[in-house]
Amino acid sequence: MITKKLLRQTLLAFFLFAVFQFSGCSSVQPNVSSDSMIANNQTSVLTPSPTPLEFPKGNKITAIDENFKQEWQDKYKATVAEMERNRQLWQESKILNYDFVCQQFAGGMNGWGEVKIKARENKAVSIEKTEKDSLAKIDGYENFDTIDKIFDFMRQKLDEGSLVSVKYNKDLGYPEQIRITYSFNVDALFGVAVKKIEIIK
Repeated sequence: MITKKLLRQTLLAFFLFAVFQFSGCSSVQPNVSSDSMIANNQTSVLTPSPTPLEFPKGNKITAIDENFKQEWQDKYKATVAEMERNRQLWQESKILNYDFVCQQFAGGMNGWGEVKIKARENKAVSIEKTEKDSLAKIDGYENFDTIDKIFDFMRQKLDEGSLVSVKYNKDLGYPEQIRITYSFNVDALFGVAVKKIEIIK
């Protein structure tokens, strides 16, 4: 009796174990849909891992940005002093009527073409292409149609955190070449050139 009872218990235990194992395996074998994975917060399986190149790139950008910020801080006071000194020189000249040629550069390289701006009583009265077949755009000069506006634009960009490098006219103080750098990233540059200024008396 003991042997048969023990045998029945053993067979029953083995049967239950087999049923449990079969039911457990059947619950994980079917394919899991992406919807159910998202519902169970298992989206990491669906998202490809970042490539090895992405991490150094991210770290490099952070380091570059920190260097840019430090350079801006180091140069800010000197840039402001030079800018205000030349602005004062321009204002002391009391030139209100003048013509000049202006050109913008996107990315520091690609020029928009030259335009001729006429200012009377220190207000722009006309903007026209310097050549009939020029590719210059005559719009987009609202910040550059007088010398005073150019000074204001430079100071605004400097205060916003850009590096501003300027070559000034030695006699009258107006900016001849302006280079504005938004960051150390490629093409984060903007330039303005002022030339052929003619004083109208």
